[in-house]
Amino acid sequence: MNHRKSKLRLALIRNFTIIGIISAVISLATYTGITYHSIKEFAYENLAITRTQHEMYIKSWFHERVQDITQLTLSRAVREKDLVNIKRLLSAYMEKVNTDFDGLYYVDSRGILLFDGERILTRGINVKDRSYFQAALEKKQYVSEIIISRVTAKPTVIVSSPVINDQGAFAGVILGPLDLSKIQEITSSLQFGKTGETYLVDVNGRMLTESRSILKLNKHGEDADVSRPFLIQSEAVKRVLNGETGFGDYISYRGAPVLGAYQWISDRSWGLIVEIEKNEIIGSLLHKIGIFILIFLGMILLIIFPLARYTTQKIVEPIDVLTQEVSSFSEHYRELEPSMSHKESTYEEVDILDKSFHRMREKIGQLMKTLESQALLDSLTGLANRRCFQKRGQEIIELAQRTKQSCTIIFLDIDKFKEINDKYGHKIGDEVLVRLAKLLEENVRLNDVVCRYGGEEFIIISPSMDMDGAYQFAERLRELVTAMPLYHAPLLKMSISLGVSAFKGAKKGFKASDILNELIKQADQAMYVAKKKGRNRCEKYVSS
Repeated sequence: MNHRKSKLRLALIRNFTIIGIISAVISLATYTGITYHSIKEFAYENLAITRTQHEMYIKSWFHERVQDITQLTLSRAVREKDLVNIKRLLSAYMEKVNTDFDGLYYVDSRGILLFDGERILTRGINVKDRSYFQAALEKKQYVSEIIISRVTAKPTVIVSSPVINDQGAFAGVILGPLDLSKIQEITSSLQFGKTGETYLVDVNGRMLTESRSILKLNKHGEDADVSRPFLIQSEAVKRVLNGETGFGDYISYRGAPVLGAYQWISDRSWGLIVEIEKNEIIGSLLHKIGIFILIFLGMILLIIFPLARYTTQKIVEPIDVLTQEVSSFSEHYRELEPSMSHKESTYEEVDILDKSFHRMREKIGQLMKTLESQALLDSLTGLANRRCFQKRGQEIIELAQRTKQSCTIIFLDIDKFKEINDKYGHKIGDEVLVRLAKLLEENVRLNDVVCRYGGEEFIIISPSMDMDGAYQFAERLRELVTAMPLYHAPLLKMSISLGVSAFKGAKKGFKASDILNELIKQADQAMYVAKKKGRNRCEKYVSS
């Protein structure tokens, strides 16, 4: 290496000029600006993806709690107002099922809260003025904003569902309060990195979840107890309370520079904010760039001394150090040798840097592919996720509009999937989802798009297919599912209910996204008709 190092010294002495210095300064400044911008953009994209995932997780959790309550209202004891058995039902449900509720309550049709699953109230509490009771009168399910419970006197979220008797009349309400600590458990499980934080705010800007920096905030006099939501102020909070969705670089409520993504969850009237401290994302880059700038300024100052003596000492030695550092760093990724070939340099130092760069680039490329895959595919089944389906579905709708061809949506749901999970366990439930996903992939056409829409729901969009063709295809899928073997539960007989909707390619002037959402809604309605008619059947959407 000494011989090559001498050649490098001579080359530097010969070619290092004022023009080279100026070019190096411009290159360093350009590289710094571009790299800084790229890292920020990459961080914003990941924060936006994380924000969307967290929003879907929270919405899904609330949806499951609504379904828990709705399931109770369908029992015969509740519909027939059998108070003794209602009390037993609620008590047994709280003991045997992990519902995340602080309790379960029954309100009669007069608006009197009679009892919960543990005790009969000696004096019924009148809740006729509560929003959940008003919603129940209209036969609607309800999820409240943050309210103070009249039973526990704590901040809580009420989930309720109306009781409809066999004559179709309103017969009462089943409701369950969700303590804010339950929501805290959700957001805590979604924390990431050393400083990453996900939190919710209400319409007044009060934090509904416990801050990750609770100890630091309490030392400065802030009461950050989740049982008493406290008011916070930041740029993100102002924007999200205005109904905005986006991301940005701002000062957080803790006074720290952060990169964040925010979104207003309209159906909950909450703001969702995902943040991570700026130093964690780009601090190391700025530190390294600062070191490089200081070294470079030192080299410029040394130009006033004899060029041959000081240039060699102050440039070649830092290159040696840099070579050793980069080589040491890249050793961690030896298993990722680049597949591409590279031109061997005359200088050993540059050759080592080149090889190390290729190894690091290969690693970064693989990480990027992994992130892209996670953003577009369902982790359990390998099917397209909802985000990917929306993108591909809009493309298919736009093509149908241009070519005036039809396309169809098939919305399918596994019958009694909750009972499968309860009886056989979630492992068998996952096998059912994976087997069904594989069956769908094996039987759709190459240009069809299959998506796991959520839970046990799947969607298929088929271009150039009319309603009759889609219905026949749906019937075939239904028959295949009933005959589908399950390796670990051979006695389990499963079925699906399907709904079909169609688009004829004639709606000019409408957005593809609006048309797609309408088709999904129509197919979903048809699927629920199939459910009501006994399950294990397929129904076409018929406009009223």
